[in-house]
Amino acid sequence: MFTRKTITFIIGIQFLILSGTTEVESAQSVLANLFHASQAVVTVRAESGGAFGGKQQFLDPKTGRIVMLGRVRPVYYKREGAGVIIDPDGIIVTNAHTVQKSGRIRVALHDKTIVDGILLEVHPENDLAFIKIEPPFFLVAVRFADSDQLKPGRKVYCVGNSKLRKNSISEGKVKAIAKRSNTPSKEAHAVDAIQINFDIYEGDSGSPVFDEDGSLLGIMNAKSNQKTARSFAIPVNVIKSYLAKLGRKSISAQDHR
Repeated sequence: MFTRKTITFIIGIQFLILSGTTEVESAQSVLANLFHASQAVVTVRAESGGAFGGKQQFLDPKTGRIVMLGRVRPVYYKREGAGVIIDPDGIIVTNAHTVQKSGRIRVALHDKTIVDGILLEVHPENDLAFIKIEPPFFLVAVRFADSDQLKPGRKVYCVGNSKLRKNSISEGKVKAIAKRSNTPSKEAHAVDAIQINFDIYEGDSGSPVFDEDGSLLGIMNAKSNQKTARSFAIPVNVIKSYLAKLGRKSISAQDHR
């Protein structure tokens, strides 16, 4: 299942053998951490449908009269992105643009088990949404890092979800960070967006960004308009800011299933 990303790290380890045992053990530790964290990555499928049509005029060749007919045809669409399990009780964070206005949400877990999801909250202003699923078995949830401590040049890792990068791990670096302005001094250091030199594709929205410990730093949500491989991620501290309110909603959703 993790062939591509494993190959990437194996090649790196082969080079590190020349440098000594310590570097090899470090690379193996990072791989183990990311492999464990990747079990919290899911695929989110948002489905919706409806009817589309209108009245159309036809000439009846037998009578010579104009006949008015109403033609209605079903319309169906599906959006797909990644999500991350942030609580073993079945709470998942993903992008708002993936699930907003969906009629049905399906979630594919790391072992390909598919379950239904309930939309708990949508925050378009930060492109975040929270989903609740009923765990079919024990779920691995991610640990949270502190995204406010990020600096340009920091090495990070992303687990892909698109057809080109499914279940693969990309290594990259933080290129830039955007910090809040016009806020109290105690929040002036808070990071609002992370720019990373990842190239993401359709389906990679919501993919997690991890540090070397396998802790969550953020989730991907946009690609740069430039031709360079640069994308943007929502910092995990922004995600954490919604959790207190979310806890009450998840309990309510569970009670009414």
